[in-house]
Amino acid sequence: MAIGAHGGKVEGRFASVIMGQGTIAGGDKQLVIGNYNTSLSDKLFIIGGGSSDTSRTNAMTVDSSGNVDAKGKVKAQSIETSALTITTDTSDISMGAFTAQ
Repeated sequence: MAIGAHGGKVEGRFASVIMGQGTIAGGDKQLVIGNYNTSLSDKLFIIGGGSSDTSRTNAMTVDSSGNVDAKGKVKAQSIETSALTITTDTSDISMGAFTAQ
């Protein structure tokens, strides 16, 4: 289903929704918003951050396990967790239980 989508398409076969410009739902049961996203079939939620059909990128994605991939900075007023793993391009950093204020 397309809602206010200009130049977008639904490639999945079942229950996907697109909104925005040039958005593509490449899988089933996806919600895609924004502009000119990269088509991914294994994500549930995609925010496109591209600028044209030849310059596609995703600003944020969420998969069915709840994993979030966000390009750029993530800001939060507070974070509560029992464990934290920070992954960089070169290594992983793990910390025990903490509460950030």
